[in-house]
Amino acid sequence: MIWQDILIALVSMAIAFSIVPQIYHNHKTKKSGVILTTSLVGFIGAYLIAFAFITLGLYISFVITTLNGTFWLVLFLQKIKYK
Repeated sequence: MIWQDILIALVSMAIAFSIVPQIYHNHKTKKSGVILTTSLVGFIGAYLIAFAFITLGLYISFVITTLNGTFWLVLFLQKIKYK
């Protein structure tokens, strides 16, 4: 395990968990304050970065960044559903 994998994973985890309150707020109010293109670029970008991490053997970063992408995907789907 290399130190870069741990550092990237920790920062990605912080970013991912900062999205959770927005997901909860959207669910509670049945409104989405996130712009559709922002969440679209967010989840596609996170999944592409996760793919790059897995090809580099950064397995922890891959898992956390995939989680991050999934949270962005939830925001994207909420925007469509609550529109």
